[in-house]
Amino acid sequence: MSNSSWRLDRRTFLRSAGVALALPLLDCMGWAEEPAKSTSRPRRLCSIFFPFGVCLPPENHAEYKNWNWFPLNEGRDYRLTQTLDPLEPFRSEISILGGLSHPKGRSVHGHDISPIFLTGGDPRNSTFSNSISIDQQAAETLGWQTRMPSLALSSMGGIGIRAKPHTLSFNRRGDPIPSESSLRLIFNRLFSDSQGANRLESARRLDHQRRVVDVVLDQAKDLRRQLGPADQRKIDEYLQSVNEIEGRLERSAAWQDKPRDPVSADGLDLDAHLETPEQYVRTMYDLIALAFRTDTTRYITYMIHAETETNLANSFPKLVLDPKSVGHHDLSHIRDPTGYVMFGRYDRWLTQQLAYFLGKLRDTNDGDGSLLDHTMVLYGSGCSTLHNPNNYPLVLAGGSKMGLKHGAYHRFSADVPCANLFVTMLDRLGTPVGRFADSTGGLPQLV
Repeated sequence: MSNSSWRLDRRTFLRSAGVALALPLLDCMGWAEEPAKSTSRPRRLCSIFFPFGVCLPPENHAEYKNWNWFPLNEGRDYRLTQTLDPLEPFRSEISILGGLSHPKGRSVHGHDISPIFLTGGDPRNSTFSNSISIDQQAAETLGWQTRMPSLALSSMGGIGIRAKPHTLSFNRRGDPIPSESSLRLIFNRLFSDSQGANRLESARRLDHQRRVVDVVLDQAKDLRRQLGPADQRKIDEYLQSVNEIEGRLERSAAWQDKPRDPVSADGLDLDAHLETPEQYVRTMYDLIALAFRTDTTRYITYMIHAETETNLANSFPKLVLDPKSVGHHDLSHIRDPTGYVMFGRYDRWLTQQLAYFLGKLRDTNDGDGSLLDHTMVLYGSGCSTLHNPNNYPLVLAGGSKMGLKHGAYHRFSADVPCANLFVTMLDRLGTPVGRFADSTGGLPQLV
């Protein structure tokens, strides 16, 4: 029988693959092998994103020296405005970065940059296919050492749409990794431990899922032999996905009987919601710090708000500043003096939450230093102001025990791609790549 004359009953295939289509939800399961014995401390990464750029009044504007997001002068003697002033206590533990961007993203709409914020992919055409994000690059190499290789968080959950995703994390095929947004579900996923009958049921469910994957793999391989070249390539991509699921299941089995570290929910506002932004965001930061402290995972991304006006997080400025204010997106468009002040005040509020998180990490002991010393925190946005996808506002914090040197405001020229920062970060994480996306080297100023 020729491939061109062979036909498949699509409904039959969907029935046989139906279980497999639900299997990607297994990303919600922990997986890992026995951690390697090591005398070095874990190296961690948390990447935090906020949308719509920052307040950048013109230099001749009366509010420039008060609310310009970037410091007023470069080097180690930089002076913070009111926007980043909450970071003054961390001056020796942060680097403020200006001028960086992804060259391939400079010609697209500024609100469409978030998909490539951590990937440096090429979004310039309608057939845009993303690439791997730095957290997943690190997790591919060392993620097996922890119960969860990585964790994607956001205020919206899920994956969103291609140009405006609800996640910062993308696998090697450029597929978005769904994010979690429910504080209580995140806590349970990180720290709940099955006991007794529940653990037995979990083991049975895991065994069933592994058997289902085996069946799906066998069926797909049989099907592949009856297809033409184009369809074979599609099946190969499908098989790659199923093989990845099989790997996750095997590592889940390795962790099945290993108890989790006991973690109390006391002091955590797990019922906080987006209508109470400060409680919600700070509890999210609390959970990230706990995940790092217990070494449950080492690579976390957190999207505070997606590049869209249609979710409640867009109302954070109205909820935390003034009910008469406008949403975050509209706030970024106001160019009168009152608008600059309000936008700057909201930038400051975001900075205050970051300072809370950095303080939490700094106050937690971790071997020969603090959790902050052994954690890199990248914080920023994918556009500077309005719809301008250049000059990303970025703060790199922590990681002093990982070889990072801080204490300065670095302003880079336009020929230095943001991916150079990623090369340096991955190297400091112990997962060197030499080249990432369109990088031309690293950033020696930071080490």
